[in-house]
Amino acid sequence: MKALLTGATGYVGHQLALRLATENFEVHALIRNPDSDKIPKHKNIVVFEGDICDYESVVKAIEGCDYVFHTAAFTNLKCKTIDNFYNANVIGTQTY
Repeated sequence: MKALLTGATGYVGHQLALRLATENFEVHALIRNPDSDKIPKHKNIVVFEGDICDYESVVKAIEGCDYVFHTAAFTNLKCKTIDNFYNANVIGTQTY
């Protein structure tokens, strides 16, 4: 089984990626920064560089997947505008 996972560098997504990988899922982790030290490490986790707001990167990462787990979200409470929240949490979800 294959699963696309967004938000793999966040707390919930990181734990979910590792759990799925240990259950023999091939996890397609959609990651904005492939150099991040927060990417979960496991032989069954494949990193796809992209952004949930970029349709083409989602299409590439979702190819062949049986499931989608969407855990990505913008959570910076110090942000002064709603644009970042809206783009990640609304537009990013609509991409699917």
